[in-house]
Amino acid sequence: MFQDMVLVVKSENKVKLKRTILKSITYRLICSTETLFISFGVARLMIEPSKQAWAITGILFCLKMVTYCVHEKVWDRFGGVI
Repeated sequence: MFQDMVLVVKSENKVKLKRTILKSITYRLICSTETLFISFGVARLMIEPSKQAWAITGILFCLKMVTYCVHEKVWDRFGGVI
C-alpha cells in the first residue's frame, strides 16, 4: 500500500514538473513578444535613449504583472487538459 502511494506521488510530481516547464515557456514567449512590441513602439515615438529606457521599463513593469495574473488564470482554467 505504501509503495502504491509513493508511485502516485512520483507520478503527480512528474506531471507538475512538466506543467511548470510548459507554463514557464509560454509565459516567457508572451513576455518576450510584449517586450519586442513595446520596445519598437516606444523607440518610434521617442528620440532620447534614456527616456526610451525609462518608458519601456515603466510600461513593462505594469504590463508583465497583468500578464502574469492573466497567464495564471488561463492555466488554472485550461491547464487541467495538459
